[in-house]
Amino acid sequence: MSVNRFAAVATGAALAAAMWSAPAAADNVSDAIAALDPAITHMRIFGEWKKDEAEGRYRAIIRREAEPDVIRFFVQKVSDDAVVSTIELSEIHDRKLKVAGYNFEIDQFGLTLFVEVGPGDATDITYEVFFNEDGTYMFQPASN
Repeated sequence: MSVNRFAAVATGAALAAAMWSAPAAADNVSDAIAALDPAITHMRIFGEWKKDEAEGRYRAIIRREAEPDVIRFFVQKVSDDAVVSTIELSEIHDRKLKVAGYNFEIDQFGLTLFVEVGPGDATDITYEVFFNEDGTYMFQPASN
């Protein structure tokens, strides 16, 4: 192999190695995803809300705590470009409830969340959560 050809191959190999090892270009979405708390175990978008000219969707976020089977459960109102409000259902954490699942209903009165507390929990029932426009909520055993 000639010296010029060897130099070209060596340069090409060095360039390819540099390209493979170089970090990807900055990407705001990737950066935001990479910055998520690793203790977040669940995130779900559900249902739509509208108030005056503002509108968006609801988002549920579940974060695991260091203590086994203990979680924190949050419900957010999000628009296309911002988190409008965040409410923590503190009863779930304080009572160490083991959430097996949840569902929702939206009617003329607003958002109602049904939280199923699963097997292994002393209560093993469904709770209903009624959200008020002022950011408060009522957490109670389901009525039916």
